[in-house]
Amino acid sequence: GEIACYEKAIDLKEDYAEAWNNLGKAVFNSGVWYDAIPCFDKAIEFEPDCAIAYYNKARCYASQDEVELALEYLQKAINLDGKICREKAKADVHFNKMRSEERFILLIKNDEVF
Repeated sequence: GEIACYEKAIDLKEDYAEAWNNLGKAVFNSGVWYDAIPCFDKAIEFEPDCAIAYYNKARCYASQDEVELALEYLQKAINLDGKICREKAKADVHFNKMRSEERFILLIKNDEVF
């Protein structure tokens, strides 16, 4: 399946950040959020400016009501690619429980939080 394809890509090129990020998304979408985090960490290790890996890590934490960690990684994602990450976060259901958080509102409105 999808996970096996990304694992194969990583076997062929271990430092392939996009494959690590996509593997993390596939693992997260399969419902195993805690196994997705190390995949995003690997993507960030190989491509430190990979905004979408930080964003996806924020989604994982948001899905588990880990508000502080979700905000921390969402901030990092927005610092790297504000336009895309803000737009994604506005529509992402994983952030629904955080929408009333003042810091989340400020992040989405383009203000610095941390």
